[in-house]
Amino acid sequence: MSEDDNQEVEETLRQWQLIEEHYKSGKPLIAQVIEATKGKIIVDVSGIRGVVEEPVAYVSYSLSDAQHLSKEELRANVYERMKGKHLQLKVIAMDRKRNHLLLTQRLFTKEEQEAKRLRREQLLRELRPGDVRRGIVTSLRSIVATIDIYGIEGLLFQ
Repeated sequence: MSEDDNQEVEETLRQWQLIEEHYKSGKPLIAQVIEATKGKIIVDVSGIRGVVEEPVAYVSYSLSDAQHLSKEELRANVYERMKGKHLQLKVIAMDRKRNHLLLTQRLFTKEEQEAKRLRREQLLRELRPGDVRRGIVTSLRSIVATIDIYGIEGLLFQ
């Protein structure tokens, strides 16, 4: 075995150890989508391929697209746009010997939603008329802007 092969094996072992740490701690990890089809998303976790169980595809398309494309075409567009994106996932099963890695968005999403709910409640308790807050404009339309303030989305009407 060459030195390059040894380094590659050691790197793979380190990645599996990192994945195992995330699995045991329940902390989410970041993975890049390399393939997306109906009901299945394949991701890359630092060189280790994994499958996302029950993927949540965030559908976002224009009204004109919705009027002119079939459901299958819209779905295909969504999956095509997912390629290369990074997802925050939790490890739900792993087997190094079989090179098997199963991840989920749902567990992370539920915890994230609860945390957002708590932040929103706290922000709403703290806000007073005249307060100035920093936010990020996430979308613009003719009469409304959507603004993210500390992870909470708000609407600004014209």
